[in-house]
Amino acid sequence: MNIELKIAEISEIDDILKLHSKYQIDSIKQEDKADGFVTTAFTKEPMFAFMMAGLSDFEYEGQILTVENSYQYGPVCIDKSVRGSGVLEQIFAFAKQHMAQRFQFLVTFVNTMNERSYQAHKRKLGLHVVQQFDYNGKRYYEMVCNTANSECC
Repeated sequence: MNIELKIAEISEIDDILKLHSKYQIDSIKQEDKADGFVTTAFTKEPMFAFMMAGLSDFEYEGQILTVENSYQYGPVCIDKSVRGSGVLEQIFAFAKQHMAQRFQFLVTFVNTMNERSYQAHKRKLGLHVVQQFDYNGKRYYEMVCNTANSECC
């Protein structure tokens, strides 16, 4: 599948939030949950502060993670019509290519209930779990990769 990827612009936030809402756990159809979902509801002001505050609590590849050497990736919502076509890997490679110039590490989180997303991030993208954490009564995997590492997509 040939798709065009680009850095999103602020003017596109409403469309992004619409896609996000379509696959958010509170609004997704029950029969579609097995294919993955997003558990954290986002607004125009995403809530990554909790994760960022805890970055310095652990290290990866011998380095303490900080807001200066890492960036928050995701969540990724892929429409059902294009799942399994390599879009996830294309989006990840595109983001990594653009962000690797500024940051050594990519950090994301996946709800432990979302096995499909966890497997996709682990097997397809090559991310590693560095810790698990609780947020708003839900458990998450915190996953990392070195943007210079070719093992990560």
